[in-house]
This record gives sequence, C-alpha cells and structure tokens, in this order.
Amino acid sequence: MDTLWNGAEGNLALRNGDLSSLVEMLRTQADVKYDVVVPSSALVAEGGVIGVREGALELDEEGTSLRTAWLDPTPIFDKGIGARFDIPLKYVRAMRARPDLWDMNVNYWLGDEPTRRHLLRGFRTDDCEQRGIARALLSDRYKPVDNLDILLATLDGVREAGVEVNIDGGDLTEANMNLRLVCPEVAEYAPDLLADYRSVHNGRSGNDLPHIFAGLVVKNSETGNGAFTIVPRLVVEVCSNGLQMTKDAVREIHLGGKLADGVVKWSDDTSQKVLELITAKARDAVAAFVDVDYMRSVIADLTELAGVTVVRPVETIQRLGKTCGWSEDEQDNILQHFISGCDTSAFGVAQAVTSYAQVIADGSRADELEVTALNAASMAVAV
Repeated sequence: MDTLWNGAEGNLALRNGDLSSLVEMLRTQADVKYDVVVPSSALVAEGGVIGVREGALELDEEGTSLRTAWLDPTPIFDKGIGARFDIPLKYVRAMRARPDLWDMNVNYWLGDEPTRRHLLRGFRTDDCEQRGIARALLSDRYKPVDNLDILLATLDGVREAGVEVNIDGGDLTEANMNLRLVCPEVAEYAPDLLADYRSVHNGRSGNDLPHIFAGLVVKNSETGNGAFTIVPRLVVEVCSNGLQMTKDAVREIHLGGKLADGVVKWSDDTSQKVLELITAKARDAVAAFVDVDYMRSVIADLTELAGVTVVRPVETIQRLGKTCGWSEDEQDNILQHFISGCDTSAFGVAQAVTSYAQVIADGSRADELEVTALNAASMAVAV
C-alpha cells in the first residue's frame, strides 16, 4: 500500500517561502484534509500505523467488515497519544523503533477508554490503496482554524488597515505556520542602537544601514501546538534579524464546544464568523503595532539593553541556554554569532539569537529561538 505523497515529512514543510508558495502548499493540503471525531473504539494500531474504522459496512469474501482508513502517524500524532492518555512522551517515541510494541501499547490504551472521543486530524485521498497521514490526536473540544483561512483573513485585515506590507517569509511545518510581515514604510532611524553591530550574513555595519522596520508575525497551529497569534516584530535592516515582542501578542485559542462524531464540517455561517474575527484582529494589530510611536517605545527599551556590556560571554550564553532551553549545539552557534556580530552588549545577545535563527532549517525551531531572544537579552543584564 502506497503512502500519501510518498511520505509526510517533505510535503508538510516549507522554509522561508514566498506568498505564492505558501498558498499553493496550503491549498494542496486543504484538498486532502481528513478531520474526524471518533471514540477510542474506532481506532486501531497495526504495524505502527493507525486505522480509523469509519463505520460503513462493506461485504467481502468472508462476510462483513468495517471499512478502515489507514494513516501513517507523524511525531505530532505520537505526541497526541502521550497527551491524551497521560503516557510519557519519551516512552511513546521510544516505541517507534518497535512497531509491534507501539501497536500493543496503543491498542491497550485505546481499549482502556473505549468511549473517550477524539478529534483526529489527517490527510487522505479517495484511493483506498493509499495510506494517509495521521497529523494529530486532539480533544473533541478543539476548534480547527486552518492555516489557509488564517492566511487569507490576515491579509484581508492588513488591507483593511490601509498599510502596505511585504511578506518577509513564511514557514510551514507539521507543528506550525509562521507568516512574517514587514512594513518598510514604517521605520525608525536607530544609529546609536546599531552602531556596534555587524551582520554575520553580509558583513555590513549597523552604521551603513541604521534603520529598523515595523512588522508582525502571524502564527497558527492546526495540530494543537499553539494558538492563533499575532506578535509585533521589529526587523533590523542591516541583517534582517527579527525581534518579537511576545508580551504584546494577540492570541485566540482553539477551544470551542464539543464536536459531533464523524467527519468535521463547519457550517458556512460558523466559518464566516471565525474569519471575520481573525480579519478584525489582524486589522487592529496593524493599527497598534505597525506604528512609529510603538516602535520608539520598544527601541527605547532596547537601547537600555545596548548600554550593558556582557563581560563573560561564554559563561553568559551557557547560563542563558539552560534557562531558555537551547541545546549545547545551539549555544555554540549563538556564541559564534555573538562574537562575529561585534556587539558585546546585552542587546547583542538578542541579535546573536535572531541572527542564528535565520539559518536553522526547521521553521518551528527558528521561531522558538527568536521568541527567546529579548528575554535572553534581559537576563544577560543580570549575569
């Protein structure tokens, strides 16, 4: 039996894509979307694959059997197995090397709570000989708000705000979508803040290109890995480093009423209300954050960080890494970007983190690192 797209991993990911590439991938995924609410008793594990007994009876040579949709689990789905049944994720992942052990355990947990209902998010086609993809196992109270809808509604909100923005790149992974928007027309001259910095990517100095641009990053997860979020983001001209102000973020969690059993289908009225809300939030976020006064208040805070010298960079990066969840390899790379960036201040730490984030292949991890940048800079003051 073939698998959908000959494997999930390469078809769920996009890094630094432009708008057309992102829309094309999201529309391809929308065409094969498979969302179904089922009790545990309708799920079965076999050969490391999850089966959904869809309830329709089919006659075969031996009598009657339930039609089953077979789906290849992603790591996000395995994470859902752990979360739904309170199983340590490390153990669930370890079982991946032993499909027979994975089958035995998953079937036990499913059988232990046969009436418990779940939302299974997946991809599949009409070809019964082709395995689909099991993307996530979630609560039946989870409210799916899909990436394509988020993207289009956000762009509508930006247009309503009357501000010209550019797409600064879009990332799509199994876990998240991150869409970065930048507005070069809303900029602030910041030579004092950037004077000591040199871009690792192009060698240019902050004195050469001393502007900071206003922007936003729009985030969403279809698989339970984060709320729909709009975060103000400043972009440093000389290096394209992105600084996220997460404390000012606008969030909308994916939580609603219980979903009915069967394939999930939203009414046009419900979908329209969700999209109107997203559009309004995007419009309001542009008005609040793509604004020179807002930028000036943030830059004033950054300038204070720039006034504090990091005396022991190796020790500082190591200590920050433990608090911020950076791996040893990430700590080493951030330290190299800090040294190469020539800005030895606490603000230089934030620049190093966001500079390194640009070269990471995993879009979700790049965003996670970027989120830690300003917190790390603030903590560097006290180290």
